[in-house]
Amino acid sequence: MVRIISPAVPRRSNLDKRKAVTTLIEDSEWSRWSDSEVARRCGVSQPFVGQVRGSLITVISDPPVERTYTDRWGNETTMQTGDIGRRTSPVDLDTGELLDDDDG
Repeated sequence: MVRIISPAVPRRSNLDKRKAVTTLIEDSEWSRWSDSEVARRCGVSQPFVGQVRGSLITVISDPPVERTYTDRWGNETTMQTGDIGRRTSPVDLDTGELLDDDDG
């Protein structure tokens, strides 16, 4: 188990928190969980998980193309993330309009 629930246990160090998050992120199934879900399971903040995941992304060659998360109704859902941030066509930075292939 990753999470410590007992109030009698002293606060965890950042190294302990990082190890718990890293354990989940490096697992093939758990790595598809959202940062919020990993944070909830480890008892840490979502930004902390994002920082750890960001520091490990240079080690992991291919970013995951699917993320599993729990929606507000409690259903486990998969999100396709492979094309996030990818442009489909070149964009003119001054006007924001799409450029034709021959304008480029």
